[in-house]
Amino acid sequence: MPLPFSRLQCHTKRGSDLCFVDSSVVLATSGLSHGSVGTSLCLWDVLLPPAQALVASCAAHPDGGRCIAHCTADRSLISGGENGDLAIFDLRQRRIREKWRAHTMAVQ
Repeated sequence: MPLPFSRLQCHTKRGSDLCFVDSSVVLATSGLSHGSVGTSLCLWDVLLPPAQALVASCAAHPDGGRCIAHCTADRSLISGGENGDLAIFDLRQRRIREKWRAHTMAVQ
């Protein structure tokens, strides 16, 4: 069995979803992290060394992210959380553009 090309620690508790962003080397992940990390949305460049592969992250969903999608039209990531919240992450500015409560249950 072949060994993995690279192994990255995305989220400290659970990874829920991933999507490719514009190419096969940039990934976005959604999940749950606790502690000082506290990130639920991460952007990765897999061509960089593992210690530098995390290029952007944010705590978009305090109780964890559930799903993620890439929108090429406006260069953003749309993610859904455990508590029914939605967040739009701007890839150009590397920050959350909008966030709101959409449902009472998890967005999947």
